[in-house]
Amino acid sequence: MKKCMYKNNNGDIVDREFFGFYQYSEVLRPEPVVYGHKGGVRAYPLAIVMGDDGIRYIDPLDIRCIYEVD
Repeated sequence: MKKCMYKNNNGDIVDREFFGFYQYSEVLRPEPVVYGHKGGVRAYPLAIVMGDDGIRYIDPLDIRCIYEVD
């Protein structure tokens, strides 16, 4: 099992079970106005951890360390 230490929204360092990384992506539709957005795909990485209230998706930059537990 892997665990990680990360900084939560309150600024506290917490120790939780770590599942891995995931790339979230979403399709952006083009805007129908003149000079509007042309559309495309927005994608960014997320880390998956087990929080107090279930599975949470967090920013990988908030992770301080990842380690193995026997």
